[in-house]
Amino acid sequence: MFDNKILTKKEKNEMLNSISSYYDFNIEILEKYYFSINPNTRKVYISNFNLENSELKLPKINSHGMYFASIHDNKRVRLSIEGSKLIKPNKNYIKLDKENLKSYVSGEDLFTKEIKDINYDKKSPFLIVIYENENIGCVNLKNDIFMNYVPKSRRLEFNRIF
Repeated sequence: MFDNKILTKKEKNEMLNSISSYYDFNIEILEKYYFSINPNTRKVYISNFNLENSELKLPKINSHGMYFASIHDNKRVRLSIEGSKLIKPNKNYIKLDKENLKSYVSGEDLFTKEIKDINYDKKSPFLIVIYENENIGCVNLKNDIFMNYVPKSRRLEFNRIF
């Protein structure tokens, strides 16, 4: 039994076009994949295998594939850390220096006055976070503060690492 709903081609294209409008990237990279959504958590998963058409007899599956994004308010799409790595944004991103990186990976919110390289058109609900040309997640800009979405389980104590 597969709890997640496989996105139809139309739903998939709507989601990808929405993400593309945020970040101005070529969606062809993602068109070959299958997407499913957990209706309870609104988390979207990406996979190269379509379980819906599979003849495999599997036990109950809560998710299949890699966590790609979350749907907020039935329209805003926030990419996961892994989801952000799959695209190359041409707009709506922030680039961090080493000091900002330490704060970000520790789970702290960032302030606009601390970030030197911000590319934001005010239409996107979320911005991609980039450090040394590597996408490392997403933030939401609210009242001059970039809200951090790094899960607690993935945060680092930078005093131990850096």
